Amino acid sequence: MTSPVQRRRAIRQRHNSGILLLVTGALLGVLWGVQVAVDPERWLGWLGCFTSLTMIISGTINFKVSRRDLEKLERELGVGAGSDEEIRRRHGL
Repeated sequence: MTSPVQRRRAIRQRHNSGILLLVTGALLGVLWGVQVAVDPERWLGWLGCFTSLTMIISGTINFKVSRRDLEKLERELGVGAGSDEEIRRRHGL
């Protein structure tokens, strides 16, 4: 079993990747949406829209799963388990 610190870091990494996918997908979606609005017959624009939508969906899933996993970790080991503040408090730093 991994330590609470490793679990929290993995959860944080998934959370950050979810936010990155959401933001990048939204920006690309706007850009590709403009491309499709200008020339709706180009298939590349539609492919870009589909790709950005996929990024947004993946980001949302990562974000929700990370929140669920963090709640599960804190339910199992207490609020703040594996966080820097909890470790400092425990060791008197």
